[in-house]
Formats: sequence, structure tokens, C-alpha cells
Amino acid sequence: MVEELGVKIHYNKEYGKDITEDSLKSEGHEIIFVGSGLNSPKDELGKDAYLLPNVFSSKNFLPNVCETVKLSKHKEKLYQLKGHVVVLGIGDTALDCARSALRVGAERVTVVFRRGFNDMRANDEIFDPSVYERINFISNLTPKKVVKNNGIAVALEFEQYLI
Repeated sequence: MVEELGVKIHYNKEYGKDITEDSLKSEGHEIIFVGSGLNSPKDELGKDAYLLPNVFSSKNFLPNVCETVKLSKHKEKLYQLKGHVVVLGIGDTALDCARSALRVGAERVTVVFRRGFNDMRANDEIFDPSVYERINFISNLTPKKVVKNNGIAVALEFEQYLI
């Protein structure tokens, strides 16, 4: 649908090598968007952490919430959270996850992130409602280890992250 609107998409090109800003502008493009999202979650916790049944990435958590809550389909497949949920990161997607976690049963949500509050990526339009919803925020920590018990995550260990 985007291409039908006249958007030209360049796949598998290295910016600065195969394509440059100058080459795109010389083709007559007025606006340039570079989408470089991750295909999978960062593996700070180790790739096996996301195999645990109670550890989710935004790529599987948010589509589940969207499909079941917003579209009112398959309510039985909706993730049912409880207790204290920890979300890693301070971008818009992380805060979408945090707010959605409250809506699917979490009693408490804490957002933990490496950056300081002055360097956070989240827009005010998403951050401010998170504060009003009583989400907790802890800055300057980076995840170190997932603590497991009987095949599920029961805790996270962090280390202080100072620039």
C-alpha cells in the first residue's frame, strides 16, 4: 500500500555505500526515511532468555495485545500477566509494552533503562501518561542476568550503567 502511494523502498542496501543522501536527493526524493529496526530483541540477557515462557519481546507481546484487545478477537489467547513486570528500555515501544502490561493484569510495572532521564528516547506524549498510570522508572541500569527457577524467570540482576 505504501508503494502504491509512490514511496520507493530500497531493500538490503548499505547506507553510505550503496545509497547516500546525495544519491537519493539527486533522484528527486524530498523526504528520506531510514528504517533500521531490529529483527530480534537485543541479546543483552542472552538469546535463551526469550525462550522462557514468561519473558516476552515487544515483537510478540504487542501484536498479541493488539489482536486480542483492540480487535476483540481470540480473548482466550491474550497474555495474562500478574505481579510485578519489568520492561527494559525507555523508547516509545518499551512504554507501549509497559502500559499494555497494566492493561493485561500486571499489578506493578517498572521500566528500567541504561540512559538518564535527559537522554530518554520516549516522546512526552507517551512518557507523561506512563507517569500518570503510576509506572515506576529506574535509570542508569543495564541488565546483567536473568535469574531462573524451574524454567521461568523469577528475577533480573542489573549493574549500574554510567557514561
